[in-house]
Amino acid sequence: MNNKPMYKPDRPEGTLVKKFKLVCDVQAMPTGMSVEQFAKLADGGFIFYDSDKGRRPKLYTIDGDVEQETPVFIDTKGKEVDLETIQAKWEDEEFWRKELYKCKNSPIYYFNHYYSADYKPTQESLEKYLKDIGMEATNDSGDLGEEAVQKTKDLRESYANSITLELLKNLKPVRDSLKEDYDKETEKLKKEVVEKYELSGKLEEPIKEKIVNSILKVKPKEAPEKLKYYIDEKKGKWDKLLLRMTDIDILLRLWNLI
Repeated sequence: MNNKPMYKPDRPEGTLVKKFKLVCDVQAMPTGMSVEQFAKLADGGFIFYDSDKGRRPKLYTIDGDVEQETPVFIDTKGKEVDLETIQAKWEDEEFWRKELYKCKNSPIYYFNHYYSADYKPTQESLEKYLKDIGMEATNDSGDLGEEAVQKTKDLRESYANSITLELLKNLKPVRDSLKEDYDKETEKLKKEVVEKYELSGKLEEPIKEKIVNSILKVKPKEAPEKLKYYIDEKKGKWDKLLLRMTDIDILLRLWNLI
């Protein structure tokens, strides 16, 4: 295989790009690659062919607008394709392309999945972050003036420009470490509940039921601050439905507070 680096052009989702019709010489299909695999990689921006076996594929523009995305041609030159390596590299690039797009377009996604120092951040910490970057939610439902609209646009553009692929890749190991610690604590708390209530096994439903019942025995007025979210303020009682709908990892940590 040649040394030309495989690169999938950055394609902002929602942006119109030129569409192409691809015409291929089937005899130029690289050894070790099926038509299905060829089509999948071509759709992802990589067009493989073997110049020793046939002609180079051709592209014809169909339609499009504004930005042009040109796929990368890769000539294997008689060598068999290492699909596992190609697939792994393609999936990695595709993953980061999507993550970069999500983070640039959603401060909430970026905070929850990369920035927060907690694996499962609270709503309060999210709201504080949005306020710090000037993108908090407002109750102003009126028409915004041209100046306010431009200010919002500039703010979002400045935020998007601050999110880079390098930044996300630097934060990912930290995030993975937080997840590992979080999962370990979850398993530890599960074991404690199972032992305390002499449950058989670690099936989630019996554990959740025991935790919910334990929380319901606590008087709402005496509940720790973090549990007050689960209290119906009008009735002054526990919101049983909300508790039962809560994920077990959250319930375990609430149980640990009582």
